[in-house]
Amino acid sequence: MVKLEKITIFFFFSVSGLECNTHPIISEGFKYDREWMIVTPDGTFLTQREMPQLNQLGIVSCDEGFYIFNPNDKSSGFQINANQESDKIIEVNIWGQECLAQTGFKDSSAWLSDYLCKEVILVKIQKRSRIRKSNSWEFNFPINFSDGYPIHLVNLNSIKQVEVIGNTQIDPKQFRSNLLISGLPPFEE
Repeated sequence: MVKLEKITIFFFFSVSGLECNTHPIISEGFKYDREWMIVTPDGTFLTQREMPQLNQLGIVSCDEGFYIFNPNDKSSGFQINANQESDKIIEVNIWGQECLAQTGFKDSSAWLSDYLCKEVILVKIQKRSRIRKSNSWEFNFPINFSDGYPIHLVNLNSIKQVEVIGNTQIDPKQFRSNLLISGLPPFEE
């Protein structure tokens, strides 16, 4: 029997996620999932590969949004209203695809620049500015700043099989999935 082990929402691309029991789904995937991203001044996205300290940031939900904080000092951080919009639009690049993003979150961008010791800008996806085309689906569909699809699903038994093949331990969190399931044979997802 297939079992849903975990639901995780990643408000920010490349920042820790929040586990929840339920969460609304919209056309772009889970509501608020990967709507925000950190970019360089020229609009190029940053990942944990270049900036591993992004993975260390803490996140908690609060007052219609969330609070991002320094793991060494929880009082040092910033709050984002999940519905906050900006009329300042820039072009950003994620995985070689150009799309539009809202900017103007100056205080949050300044805090992140200080934390990362590098000038960065916090951006929010401009709805429906990133459209995905897939040979396995007849319709084009909108996505946020996710890698390729609106919802990421990972089968725990597939991870266990890869551990056996690779003779190494793998933390399921490395896959940054929205849905972690069990109960299926490996690679059946």
